[in-house]
Amino acid sequence: MRHHCLLASPEGVWLEPIVTDRELWECCEHKNRARRAIQETMSHSCVEIYLHVIFSTKGRLPLIPQNIENRLYGYIGGIARQQQVAILKINGTKDHLHILLKLHASVTVSTLLKELKSYSTGWMKKLGFADFGWQEGYGAFSCSISHLDALMQYIENQKAHHETQSFAQEIESLNKRWGVKWMHDIIESP
Repeated sequence: MRHHCLLASPEGVWLEPIVTDRELWECCEHKNRARRAIQETMSHSCVEIYLHVIFSTKGRLPLIPQNIENRLYGYIGGIARQQQVAILKINGTKDHLHILLKLHASVTVSTLLKELKSYSTGWMKKLGFADFGWQEGYGAFSCSISHLDALMQYIENQKAHHETQSFAQEIESLNKRWGVKWMHDIIESP
């Protein structure tokens, strides 16, 4: 019986004709050795994706009481950890959050944000904040590793920052920097 065997090496892949069952067995052993050698020389995946995520409360209402915000941030951090996502910094004001996170390779941004927002909404409602909710969308902006320290400082200083700049002005600044029109409704409203 005539068989074929697909062989792989670091140089490429090819199809080699094999004549006997014995040669087929030897070919498979060769293929397994080649696969092991390739795997040993290739490193594991490396993913370094840092995101600056911003989202506001529903209707941008002041729904985050100062006495609960640290517990809310901790709860959101726990949800992220379950997804193997590291939150490097989280802070905000009574109507929006900023999160600097390192995304895991197996997690999509949309799934992560859906879970962060839906589970934290449920948790807040269980605490008695019946009207609590998050806006539908979010902003997610990439961040270079060389800018992480500055961004962490920016997030840390959110309350002081918003003493002199409104959330609308902050969003307008981000839109200009990134060339996007995210949340343009709050910029255009009085």
